[in-house]
Amino acid sequence: MAPVYHFTDTIRLPWILQSGELRPGLARPEGWPADFLWATKNPILDGTSSAAAAIQSSFNPAAFRAVRIALPASAFVRWSSVPERFPGWTRDHIDGLEWHARGKSRPQDWMVRADPLPREKWLSVETRGSYDAQWFPLDTSRALFKLDQETLGVTIDGYVYASKRELKRDGTHATSPQGTPLYSPQSVLPLWEMALSRPSAQLAPARGDAVRVRPGLF
Repeated sequence: MAPVYHFTDTIRLPWILQSGELRPGLARPEGWPADFLWATKNPILDGTSSAAAAIQSSFNPAAFRAVRIALPASAFVRWSSVPERFPGWTRDHIDGLEWHARGKSRPQDWMVRADPLPREKWLSVETRGSYDAQWFPLDTSRALFKLDQETLGVTIDGYVYASKRELKRDGTHATSPQGTPLYSPQSVLPLWEMALSRPSAQLAPARGDAVRVRPGLF
């Protein structure tokens, strides 16, 4: 069976890796009864994903990269089966979400899951910058880079893509990229805070780029 894909970015990936699992979202727009862990059968970056939105709104596209996680299709159910399996999702909810996705995504490709999916069930993780022609594999077993409880990163080709998490008033967390990726985590660790405070033009450029956006499905 062909895999399905969950799209995110290197802003969120460090926190996903730290948790050890992909989790359903927390979005509740338009009276949704609950959110899902979303995936799609289409390997092309989904237009409703947080990664796609991030690309469109980023002020510093070199600060992060898009992420594609391949997952077993058997762990998900088809979007078309949601009314039967999850009665809280009314026809109004479904029609509204599909209307929002017009021109960005194909609902017939959507797959959903109500429970977290642990990392040992993932098939692969790849990343891509906005100007990259292809996706590049990422070994997540050695990618996580931790500075403190609020700042994590992922190491890709010798660069650290850092992400800071802050608690919002509503009790949820917001994450944001922390400057241009830094070269060689081993050598810059003692200077990390100083380096993050420099203008981005003074930091070493990284290959490709990535994204930033409102919460999305994938």
